[in-house]
Amino acid sequence: MNHDKSDSENNKSDLTITPEGSWERRQGAAKMTDECQIKLKQVVGYLTENLDTSQTQFMENHIEAGCGPCEARIESLLDLAATEVPIPVKNEMVAQPLFDTQLQPQPVGVRGGATLTRRRLYEAENKVCVDIEHQHSDDGIQLEGQILIRGGNLDEVSHTVVTLFREGLLVATSEVDFVGDFQVPGIQPGMYDLEITNADMNVTLQGFDIE
Repeated sequence: MNHDKSDSENNKSDLTITPEGSWERRQGAAKMTDECQIKLKQVVGYLTENLDTSQTQFMENHIEAGCGPCEARIESLLDLAATEVPIPVKNEMVAQPLFDTQLQPQPVGVRGGATLTRRRLYEAENKVCVDIEHQHSDDGIQLEGQILIRGGNLDEVSHTVVTLFREGLLVATSEVDFVGDFQVPGIQPGMYDLEITNADMNVTLQGFDIE
């Protein structure tokens, strides 16, 4: 009987409990097979320390036993984690004024008291053009504009947002449509900063006076 008990204990010492709760022979006590039953998510969980104590111990025993596939997965995952992913750099630009109807000579025949639509044209680094008109309405001034990319296409202005700031505080925002047009209604006279932003660029029109 003692001999049988000893054999039973020796046999049991070669077994370990799996994360699923069943018994299997320890990898160190049996010949490692080429086909590993460990799933990738278990390896990831082991590396990120998201397994419970029993699962972690199971994985440690399994890896220490010399599982080639798991060692290769771990090496690949660690190499991937160490790879630096380049962060896209947003092009920061300041637009400069090119044209302003308010600064042009008044057309012949127009009385001094007459109000004309003000139009301004800006350019940033010979790449981004911004055309803006001021339209007066009952609730303030409406900005109507268009953004164009020199040598580019309409896709480059998709998902672009126009934002108006006054003394650092956000006043209004407007999304640019598929042809680069935008509107910002109900603006009161004053000095503003206008920003044009998308995933690739941030263009600022500083000291943008509205009157």
